[in-house]
Amino acid sequence: MNMNSHQKRTLIGGLAAVLVLTALFILIPATPLAIAAYCFALLAVIELFGSIYLIAGTAKKSYLTNAAFPLVTWTYAIVNLLFSVTIAALEYFGSWTMPVKWFIFIHILFAAVLIWRLLAMRSGQEIIEAVGQNVQVKVENWKIIGGKLDEIKGMAPTECRKEIQNVVDAIRYADPMTCPQLESLDEQIKDNVRLLEQAVNERKTGEVPKVCGELCRLVKVRNTQMKMFK
Repeated sequence: MNMNSHQKRTLIGGLAAVLVLTALFILIPATPLAIAAYCFALLAVIELFGSIYLIAGTAKKSYLTNAAFPLVTWTYAIVNLLFSVTIAALEYFGSWTMPVKWFIFIHILFAAVLIWRLLAMRSGQEIIEAVGQNVQVKVENWKIIGGKLDEIKGMAPTECRKEIQNVVDAIRYADPMTCPQLESLDEQIKDNVRLLEQAVNERKTGEVPKVCGELCRLVKVRNTQMKMFK
């Protein structure tokens, strides 16, 4: 498995944290409570650096939605470590001790809260990604129309390019999003782009201004209706 430099540094940092934690707990007697505290503290360190390792290997398009996960695990890790170290220290200095069963029960509650938050974030991430993909498709459709017009302009005779450029500008500065209410207008625009391409290919220069004027009108109507539907 190939690792990037960020993932390698995360692994080294995680190993160092595990060694420091182990060294600290070696200094205290190995009571059942101390062993349990060490195990849960070790789990917190692994869980924290594991989440950082995963985000370090995340693709750029998913980085923003995945970047929130280490923040949640960081909170859990801090609470886990503080609780474990505090209870172990209290027992070591003879100030107070907690029954191991209660100690484990509280850690189970911590873990349950973490799992619930991660599941909730994952559900939200899936919704965001689904919406993003849907938006991307809609934007790409409009970009395809703009790209097609640029292609047509490149093939068109010099005397037709000014009218076609007006359409290119209208498309470029229009809202690229769409909605079901605009489907018929979007289809009309696509149909007229095909008519424009046909006119250019067949060198029917007299039809180009008419088709370009209709395209500009349709885009203008679309912009107006888009404001109404937002």
